[in-house]
Amino acid sequence: MSDGYEAVLGALAAHARQLDAVADEIRGLTDQAATKLSSDSLGEIGQPFTALVDQLVTVGNRAVDSGAKALNAIATGIAHSGEALPQPETGHGRALEAPVADNITALSAPMRPVDALSAAGLGQLTGLVAPLQSVLDRMAGDASGVYAFLDAWVTVSSRITQIQARLAREVTTGTASWRGEAADQYRMRADDIDRSLAEFAAAAREAAAVVQLAAEVVGQSRAGANDLITDMVRRLISLVRHLMAVEGGMTATVLAQAGDLVSTFAKPVANIERQAQTSLANAVKPVNDLITAMGTIARLWDSYAQGDGPAAGRQLRTADLLAHELAHVIQRREGR
Repeated sequence: MSDGYEAVLGALAAHARQLDAVADEIRGLTDQAATKLSSDSLGEIGQPFTALVDQLVTVGNRAVDSGAKALNAIATGIAHSGEALPQPETGHGRALEAPVADNITALSAPMRPVDALSAAGLGQLTGLVAPLQSVLDRMAGDASGVYAFLDAWVTVSSRITQIQARLAREVTTGTASWRGEAADQYRMRADDIDRSLAEFAAAAREAAAVVQLAAEVVGQSRAGANDLITDMVRRLISLVRHLMAVEGGMTATVLAQAGDLVSTFAKPVANIERQAQTSLANAVKPVNDLITAMGTIARLWDSYAQGDGPAAGRQLRTADLLAHELAHVIQRREGR
């Protein structure tokens, strides 16, 4: 009887250690899950969007912590009362490389077509072009910050997917011989966590995808506006030099025609900025949906960690599980 009891305790403790190791892996992702976009990552026009993404990061990081605590709590419930568990193993794997897009690089690229005027000796025209240059400046961002965010959250998604697979294998192999209501309830809980891990991994990857798309839109818009303004400045320099030769200097006529040329480019440049703002506004709902999804997952994991909420009816009764397993041990010994 004692040998059978110790064998069952050993199996439960081993499974608990595996769960603690998985929890440790999840907890190891908290630094990456805390990676935010800087307020200027998508330029001035993207600040409301980046502020919303910060909320998403806060919720997602809390969910990661809750997931680790939930698995620790389950492991403690399985482990023999008072048993000191060994230090969990560590190892976080290699991060996936985040998708790279040239459009994102355009966020940080130097774009100062207005400076060509001073270089051409026409600095007095800078005021005419300044409003268009301001459009480029408002869309200037931080490409390296965007890449860091994408790398972190793609890595979180990838590692959570790997952790999910590891947990599923451990539950399948570690509890295959467990019988009884308590064992069935435990496997139901494990299934819930397995599904929620998959949902969190998908949400983390989607968060990276939404931010990547938003960054690409702003970067592409900035590059497009820069092309237009650069073309306009070249035309302006050529026009003004010609008119000055005819008029004998920078006359009112020259300034008027220069202003007309700038005006023809002002509307398409403004349209580019407006379209970028619309795209950012359209990305708000997906981010809000992800905030809701991650918040729901965090609350589920909190309930497992705290032993209340929707998990309350599925608390693993370790004593019941031990009793049932020991009954099987006795039956096998007696040939039944």
